[in-house]
Amino acid sequence: MRILIVDDEPMVARATSRLLHRDHHVDVAHSPEDAFEAVRRQSYEVVISDVDLPGMLGPEVCQEILRLQQPAPHFVFYTGRVTWRPPSDLAKLGVVVLFKPCSKEELLEAIRCT
Repeated sequence: MRILIVDDEPMVARATSRLLHRDHHVDVAHSPEDAFEAVRRQSYEVVISDVDLPGMLGPEVCQEILRLQQPAPHFVFYTGRVTWRPPSDLAKLGVVVLFKPCSKEELLEAIRCT
């Protein structure tokens, strides 16, 4: 499975990538712009994105990726804001929300559920 991780915190992105790279092909983008460039070059089955990114929120990144890539990837958002919920239009797409810190098992289950 091809997975794109979008997170502006290099340590978080690297740790998430390490959890997944053994069984999946994982790319990392540290900004929304890097994510869009990655999607222009390669299709992904899953995008794991932080909610709070510089200059753009995760749901906005999701909307742009949905515009750029068909078939649409599945989305997993992770956030430290425990009250955050995805906008209704994204919730209808079945996005998964994880709260930081999440365990390896939670992350793997979220990917399996996509």
